[in-house]
Amino acid sequence: MGHGLNNTVQDVLIRWRRMAGDEALWLPGTDHAGIATQLMVERELVKEGTSRTCLGREKFLERMWSWKAKYGGMDVSDAKKLKSLEEENGKLKKLLADAMLDNAALKDLLGKKW
Repeated sequence: MGHGLNNTVQDVLIRWRRMAGDEALWLPGTDHAGIATQLMVERELVKEGTSRTCLGREKFLERMWSWKAKYGGMDVSDAKKLKSLEEENGKLKKLLADAMLDNAALKDLLGKKW
């Protein structure tokens, strides 16, 4: 429910701005998930009777990467079910291909209000 609600609100807002005539690109990301990932891994460790400080940095990072490999794509797959990421990624790919990413086009691209 969380990702669905969050993505729906973002989708509605971006569509509203487009309907108002603004150039708008929704580029969702997943970088916010680090804190939540740490929380979930630490909960698992508590159930096992240990903690991140007991494991040490390297072992804890291994657990974090392992958890991410297993569960990390859930928010992306949720968004794909809503078709939002596929739609926006297609627009972004076309936009980048059209701009050809030379310095002048990139400066123009970044100078537009998003």
